[in-house]
Amino acid sequence: MAAPPASPRAYDPPSLVTLAALTAAEHPQLILADPAALGTMGEDLAALLLGVLVRRGRMTRPLAIAFRGSGHAGIAAFLSGWDIDAPLMAAAHVAGR
Repeated sequence: MAAPPASPRAYDPPSLVTLAALTAAEHPQLILADPAALGTMGEDLAALLLGVLVRRGRMTRPLAIAFRGSGHAGIAAFLSGWDIDAPLMAAAHVAGR
């Protein structure tokens, strides 16, 4: 008797890598404690972590500087278009009103 056809899963759980990136994004102070660690991970993992931080609204100026200095060419190129001082300037403008 043949086995029944496999049915698609109702839930596709995230990978351990994704779970690690989600957890790290919840604790960005740990990334800043050792920003050189960003350079030791693969660019794809660093990009995943960067994406999670951005999507969750956790990106800060110190994190952007850490990612830009990680040594990953693709991430540096992506962040080169960011004006990381713009939010500070906007906040100063609003505070000066």
